[in-house]
Amino acid sequence: MNRSTLNMLCMLLACTTHLRLVAQTPQWVRVYGEPERYLNQGFILTKGEAGFIYGVGGISASGMDIGGHFTPVQGSTDAVLVKWDANGTVQWARSGGGPLTNDDDRATHVCVDSNTAEVIMGGYYSGPQATFGDFTLPSAGGFGYKAIFITKYAADGECLWARYATRVGGLG
Repeated sequence: MNRSTLNMLCMLLACTTHLRLVAQTPQWVRVYGEPERYLNQGFILTKGEAGFIYGVGGISASGMDIGGHFTPVQGSTDAVLVKWDANGTVQWARSGGGPLTNDDDRATHVCVDSNTAEVIMGGYYSGPQATFGDFTLPSAGGFGYKAIFITKYAADGECLWARYATRVGGLG
């Protein structure tokens, strides 16, 4: 089967498949921070083992209490990773990023290994360095540059490792 025939079949299947969308009643809703004081952004959520839910984003100001877990901010905006149980109770929250007041550090992706319950968080940072747990990543490459990061956390929230890549050729 050639490529154009396969594309045509995929389009036909997509056009003839009907989806039934049903409104759901939320089991729980959580709101953290004070909108007038903080620039808090949640980007993505994913479901992990035993009904646990993981979320990532960015937090700012001097830190934020996330469900009884104070999460500090090192610069102006840091990446954040939060784990909730199936009832919406925060299990742990972790933040990471750089030390400058004009840093822009955010987590934009999260996934969970279903076999080990380890969590992978990815995103970007700017500034002279970024710290996640015990791991410090080097400069993003100068003012205006951003580096991407990927970190791995154990099920209990311990940062196992952190890696980076920059525009100027740095890998680690």
